[in-house]
Amino acid sequence: MTTPADTVDSFPAVQVPESVTPGQEPVASPKVRWAGLLTGVVFVALAAVLGRELWALNTGATSWVRPVLDLAAEPVLESWMLFALAGVIVLGLLAIWAAVAPRKRTHLRLQSPAGMDISMWTRRVDIARRASAVARRVPGVTAARSQASRSKLALTVNGDIDDPALAARVKEAVTHELSALAHGLDVQVTVQRLEEVDINV
Repeated sequence: MTTPADTVDSFPAVQVPESVTPGQEPVASPKVRWAGLLTGVVFVALAAVLGRELWALNTGATSWVRPVLDLAAEPVLESWMLFALAGVIVLGLLAIWAAVAPRKRTHLRLQSPAGMDISMWTRRVDIARRASAVARRVPGVTAARSQASRSKLALTVNGDIDDPALAARVKEAVTHELSALAHGLDVQVTVQRLEEVDINV
């Protein structure tokens, strides 16, 4: 879903010096970030437990760690130990996957000015908002909403469903407006009656 963006005129023109070189593509935060945060919390908790053990050794208080060590030293293999081992293996595999998983691509690239190869990017939600604004200005359209993916733009407008050329006019206008993208999107237009479309999107 998108929000009205009728005040946006077009993708802004960018003036850049000729010496500018391409930058990296914007991507989402790596999955391993959350694993790192969780690991830090575990280490802090472990440090607190070890600090408490030092205090217990000096004061004669009951140890929290010794019962665990005594249980692990028993020659009998308990069934829960196998489940714990399996859980640790799964956590290890998840940590490895989080470390090597590719980061999600969040932006689409815009065309560079003539003779230059620079990085200009825009979000899919901004593309959808711009497409909705352009569609609303097409004669015969009273409301529009859109949703963009990396390869497709799904646009729903409301107007005269008996006008066979309405969808084509909307598609032509939106396709022309999005020509600034380095890779064009497949624009799909659906025309609906006014009462079937929420105009506040």
